[in-house]
This record gives sequence, C-alpha cells and structure tokens, in this order.
Amino acid sequence: MNLDVDTSQMEAQAADFAREGLRIGPRVLAITAVAGRNTRDLARSFAPTGPHLPHYAQTISYEAGVDGATIWAEVGPELGGQGSLGHILENGTATNAPQAHLGPAFDRELPNWLDHLEREAGRD
Repeated sequence: MNLDVDTSQMEAQAADFAREGLRIGPRVLAITAVAGRNTRDLARSFAPTGPHLPHYAQTISYEAGVDGATIWAEVGPELGGQGSLGHILENGTATNAPQAHLGPAFDRELPNWLDHLEREAGRD
C-alpha cells in the first residue's frame, strides 16, 4: 500500500519561517542585548553593598549572542573576587538571609523585553 502526501504547502511554510527568521533575527538579538544590559543595570542597583562588598555590584555583567538558532543573553556576576559571592548573596545560606537582586532585576525587565519582542513580531 502506498500513501502519497503532498507536503508542498508545509515546505513553503517552512521556507517562509526561515526567511522571517533571517529578517527578524538581528533585531531580536538587539532587543535581547538591550534587555540584558537593562537587567545588568537593575541588578547592579539592587545589589547589596557595604564595607565588605565594595566591588560586588561592578562584577555583574551581561553578554548576548547567537548559538545556532538560539538568541540568548546571560546576566550575572563574573566569577572571581567578590563576583564569586553572587549565588550566596542571591540565595542566602543557612545562616545568612538572601539578598535577592538578580531575580528581581530579571522580573522587572522581563515584561519590557516581551513587549519589545511582541512589537517586533508584529512589524511588516
């Protein structure tokens, strides 16, 4: 028994998606990079400070890029020096309360990032 299936419409739709990805990709990367920078700046402003953490906030950095079909941004403290304290400060320990700053920064920036992505997706 043979089963003949016409996939021409699916192939055309896949080609449309690929073209759209090439068109919108650079702008999505730019939007994502701005969101990463904004999140970094917020995290720095929310970061704990004091005489024992004079440089911690400045260790928070961001990076954005493309890996295959994935557009990404990463925000957080650089490892080494006071940056290595990031997970302890954010999450706390058995004897130290958390001082969340990365999560709240992400939570505040997320709606802005999604709004910009939605507007970009609606552009012709």
